[in-house]
Amino acid sequence: TDTRWPETRMDRQRRLACIAALAAALYCLPAAAQQTERQCAVCGSFYTENPQQLRTLCAEFLKNAAQAKRPDGTLIALLAPHAGYYYSGQTAAYSFAAAQDNYDTVVILGAGHTTRLNKAALNSAVYKTPIGNVPTDDAVMSALLRRSDLFELNSSAHTAEHSIEVQLPLLLSRLKSPFKLVPVLLNASGGVNSVAVGKAIAAAVKGRKALLVISSDLSHYPAADTARASDLTILEAAKTLKPDYLALTAKELEAKKEKNLEVAACGIEALEAGIAAAVELGANQAELLKYSNSSDIPAVPPDKVVGYAAMAFLQTTKPEKKPFSLSAPVQRQLLQAARQSIAEALEGKKLFPSKLSPLPELNLPAAVFVTLTDNGKLRGCIGTTEPLGSLQDSVRYYARLAAFSDSRFEPLKEPELPRIKLEISILSTPEPVSSAAAVIPGKHGVIVERGWRKGLFLPQVWEQLPAKESFLGELCEQKAGLDRNCWKAADSKLYIFTDYAFSD
Repeated sequence: TDTRWPETRMDRQRRLACIAALAAALYCLPAAAQQTERQCAVCGSFYTENPQQLRTLCAEFLKNAAQAKRPDGTLIALLAPHAGYYYSGQTAAYSFAAAQDNYDTVVILGAGHTTRLNKAALNSAVYKTPIGNVPTDDAVMSALLRRSDLFELNSSAHTAEHSIEVQLPLLLSRLKSPFKLVPVLLNASGGVNSVAVGKAIAAAVKGRKALLVISSDLSHYPAADTARASDLTILEAAKTLKPDYLALTAKELEAKKEKNLEVAACGIEALEAGIAAAVELGANQAELLKYSNSSDIPAVPPDKVVGYAAMAFLQTTKPEKKPFSLSAPVQRQLLQAARQSIAEALEGKKLFPSKLSPLPELNLPAAVFVTLTDNGKLRGCIGTTEPLGSLQDSVRYYARLAAFSDSRFEPLKEPELPRIKLEISILSTPEPVSSAAAVIPGKHGVIVERGWRKGLFLPQVWEQLPAKESFLGELCEQKAGLDRNCWKAADSKLYIFTDYAFSD
């Protein structure tokens, strides 16, 4: 505005319109015209800043990893650690060695260590490394930014962050053609929905030749044996491809309060989002490629370590689905834990969470029922259809409830305990069915739900009620408190499940 002349209302409107138009034009400029440079923040500390030495080191890592068998199926996403190359570079290389030679776009979902994030943070800068620069993918970034409830441009969050940067030299060494980057940072501070972030990423890259990289270390900073128990549990949870289950597993591990176990995975939000994106893009199987922790490095003491893993998320024509099972010694251990829990309750002892087990299956959350019988007659049965705690803790907890809190029976007395038989049932996830025709006698447990009333029969009840109509009728009347034919009603919901049961 020329200050020698008064600005009229019309002039002001035109000036504001010009500013708005200029801003819109700048926003829509090609990436090359608007991208600044993001200088490497940890070269010289997390990895060497000498180009030749860095190329040689990455080539050596990848050569060592190439000797491993490549996973079968179409690779969709990778999990790679993001510590200094001395500690985790070789493990990370196992992930990148499983990738193809070229991709148009690489999305890296990293842990935001340095900044509180209200949303998933993007950065539209060219990432500089000692062995090459990587531009960001303007088209994918623009698509993501349309979801302003989930994403924002936040370059300051990326300035000193290492979780994305450390993956780039290995990617540049592995891929034979240039690629564009979508850098995404997540953490728990803002509470943004990680699964929604992952699904939005999948929608933005669908149809492109894209690779997802989840940048996360695992446990911080327990002793090596604790780290291994926690890390292998988290990795088993990741194999389920269920982000909510993964988050619950991490929560349960951290609730154990094991010495120096600060977090089960520093990038758990990135893991949740990455798995959600991978599933949306067709992943139906996960395969562990390499596990290590920092004590595997010479001269690193085992008392405080960090866990690392390389994992591939794949789309396969025949995904491997192993039926759930527990070895006989583990079954005996759980049955003993259930009986001991009841005995301690009779002594007036409180129930405390169990210690972390070296067996991952005991640390994983599980839906559990515990059944007590006395000379073949039911004496108590209580459990849950949803995994709410670890398998070993759930067994101990529901054993007590079955013994003392089943409203159908008087609380168990001490003289009864020696003759009580225990049975533990580990339930699959209940699935809704449209009618009773889907219920298979002898195989399925059934849940009936109508309004606020709900009832459940385990598959073992078929032994007493082998006829489907009798089974469902008793379920409605005895367990749900509804009319006997409620299972036929249009406003009733039926769910089926299976169980893995064993007894002493």
